[in-house]
Amino acid sequence: MAQGGEEAAGAGSNAAGAGIKEMAPQGYLDMYLTDWFAAWDRLGQLRTPTIAAVSGFALGGGCELAMLCDILLGADTAVFGQPEIKPGVIPGIGGSQRLTRAVGKARAMEMCPDRPHHGRHRGGTRRPGLPGRPRSRPARRGPRGRGTVAGMSLPVAMMAKEAVSRAFETTLTEGVRFERRLFHAVFATADQKEGMSAFVDMRPPRFVHG
Repeated sequence: MAQGGEEAAGAGSNAAGAGIKEMAPQGYLDMYLTDWFAAWDRLGQLRTPTIAAVSGFALGGGCELAMLCDILLGADTAVFGQPEIKPGVIPGIGGSQRLTRAVGKARAMEMCPDRPHHGRHRGGTRRPGLPGRPRSRPARRGPRGRGTVAGMSLPVAMMAKEAVSRAFETTLTEGVRFERRLFHAVFATADQKEGMSAFVDMRPPRFVHG
């Protein structure tokens, strides 16, 4: 059982990504030859049922870890999202594939940039797929959404969309492999270096779209 949140590690704890400082200086060949994140695949291959219990933030690698489990329990305080595109990369542990299968393409594309979903939506009811709700009405969040997309790295945004779209065209195993290769390829871009450096330095990134 994988548990994250207040009960697991104290108030305010979260699983908000995997080793950005360690990944930041890596290049394409470094990521490809070491097959970064390959060890995580073993969790999905376990023969015994696995359970993820989330009561805080599960963003990036934390969200992917939760989706690797067979049963996903989300408290009212659980927040799920795949914001890897902010530091100039894409999901690399199957996030684009499992998330799209769980919530559909539109919500997956929304959750990748900056729209994490919470444990319950209005009225206290739950949606199919991941436990979650939109943060505001579509008409109100449209302008902000356009600004968010405009601020992304263009090649990374294209890779993210390509990975999400592939979820409908192939098996989960092949989709994860496709995503993993795109994830490795991102490390050949200048935007990955700038995005992760900006994340570590806690400043806005200045993407050059290359």
